[in-house]
Amino acid sequence: MKKNGKPLRSLFRQEMVVFPRGDKIEDYFTFIVRAVEDIAPFRKAVTLAKPPYSQDRNGNKEYDYEDKKYLARREEYNQKFEAYYLINSIFPHTEWLEFEKVKLDDPDTWCFWKDEMREAGLSQGERDILVEKVKAVNALDYDSIETAMATFLAMLQAQKDKELSLKEGQGSTTSSEPASDSESFQQESESQE
Repeated sequence: MKKNGKPLRSLFRQEMVVFPRGDKIEDYFTFIVRAVEDIAPFRKAVTLAKPPYSQDRNGNKEYDYEDKKYLARREEYNQKFEAYYLINSIFPHTEWLEFEKVKLDDPDTWCFWKDEMREAGLSQGERDILVEKVKAVNALDYDSIETAMATFLAMLQAQKDKELSLKEGQGSTTSSEPASDSESFQQESESQE
């Protein structure tokens, strides 16, 4: 799918996060955080935990959502889901970033991103900022939609105003020269009087 000839994937929300380090700009940690395009690889790699159930004589299932093993598997699923989003929002778009423990094709390693970033010198606060940016670029809330709509309408109005002013000003020029011979004739006749 395209918009004005550009693939829509090039229009995904993206933000930059910069953590200063040292005196040189190349020492700074600069992360590009971009919305994840597809979660199908996650769904293929990680199965959703299902609660155990019992069945009565009539075949009705009663699920045990309080089962400790189910709750542990559900928590593990949620942690991998968050890790998948973080890794795939940052890693492909931050050219300098290389993971040592995290393997993109191994869901059991995804949660090591926290250890790797801590070991690289990112504070808890900086890691929290990255998580918040990942959440922000991957989720639209109503405030973001309203802001985008207001900005779009303002830009649209500005474009219409510009087009209108160009149409209205077609008969005149920005120089001191007249725009047409009829104006020149009129000015000459006025100056002769």
